[in-house]
Amino acid sequence: MSSEPAGEVPARPKLAIRTESTPSYATMSVEALAEELRGREGGRGVVVVDVRGDDRKGGHIPSSQWVAFPAFEAQAADRVAAWCSGGSSTAPAKICFYCQYSSERGPSCALTCAAKVAEAGFGDRAEVYLLQGGFHKWLNTFLGTGNEAALIEGFDPSLWVQQDSSWVYAPDVPFDFSCEENLPLHDQVEGQAEA
Repeated sequence: MSSEPAGEVPARPKLAIRTESTPSYATMSVEALAEELRGREGGRGVVVVDVRGDDRKGGHIPSSQWVAFPAFEAQAADRVAAWCSGGSSTAPAKICFYCQYSSERGPSCALTCAAKVAEAGFGDRAEVYLLQGGFHKWLNTFLGTGNEAALIEGFDPSLWVQQDSSWVYAPDVPFDFSCEENLPLHDQVEGQAEA
C-alpha cells in the first residue's frame, strides 16, 4: 500500500541539466585547426591529441600527440596539468581532441579533459576543443590540395578506400556480400567441387 495521497503523481527524479558550470568543450573546424597550426608562434599554441587506436596507422595530423582512448582516460589529470602549466604565455592553451570521426572517443576524451581542467582550476589557462569530423574530415579536406606534406603525416592509401568521391577508412567500409568473390573461401571451394 502506497503512502502517497490518492490522486497525486509521485515526483520524478530530476534530470541532469547542463549549466554554465558544467565542464564542456567547443568544436573546432579543420580549417581553423590548420590556421592554428600555421600560427603557433603567437601564443602557447594548440595541443592536438589523437585518441585513436590502431586506426592511427592510416595517417595523422602533424605534431599531434598520440594518446589512445583508454590510456587518456587513465592519464587525464597528469596530462591536463602538463598542458596547462607549461609555457610562459598568458594566452590559454588550446587542447583539441580528435578520433577517426570525432563521434565517440574524441568527444569522451574532450569531456574528460574539460572536467579535469575545471577540477584543477585551470579554467583560465585552457580551452578544450573537439575537431569537427575528426581525421576523416581532415584527410578529405586537405588531401589533394598540394599541402599534404604540411598537413598530413603517415598517410597510408592502402588503409583507405575512395567511395563517392571521399576517402573512407577501409575497415569502416561495409562488406559487400553480393559479390561471389567476397564469399568465404570454403563456400567457393564447395561450389567448385559440386560443379
